[in-house]
Amino acid sequence: ELNKAAAQLAKKAAAEVSAQERDRPRFVAGVLGPTARTLSAAPSGQDPSLRDTTFDELAAAYGEQVRGLVDGGVDMLALLMVSDTLNAKAAVYAIDEYFEAAGKDRLPLLITVDVVDDKQGLRTKSGQSLEAFLTSIRH
Repeated sequence: ELNKAAAQLAKKAAAEVSAQERDRPRFVAGVLGPTARTLSAAPSGQDPSLRDTTFDELAAAYGEQVRGLVDGGVDMLALLMVSDTLNAKAAVYAIDEYFEAAGKDRLPLLITVDVVDDKQGLRTKSGQSLEAFLTSIRH
């Protein structure tokens, strides 16, 4: 409900400003996350089976956010400063599941990735190339 209400308020504000400046329409992006939980590693580098969440739990949480944001009228979705590929995959999965179940056209999705520049080029903080990151979240 919080995501829906926030999206509705943002849409109202965007519409008001767009009406005043018709040549510069405003759009609302619904941001998913962030989360302090990670699927790619366990706390303190322990056994990965000791992670504090599961893919299904995270996908369900993202799905709840997606539903609220879309029902609230956002124009697009955004997943910002991703540092965990599996978390991003859970978000993309939740988005796909929502739109398939709702029978709605999928909204655009913006994903930004937290990267480091090492001797091999830009990589995610977990060491993946950007190409590998994209391949991972698409499958």
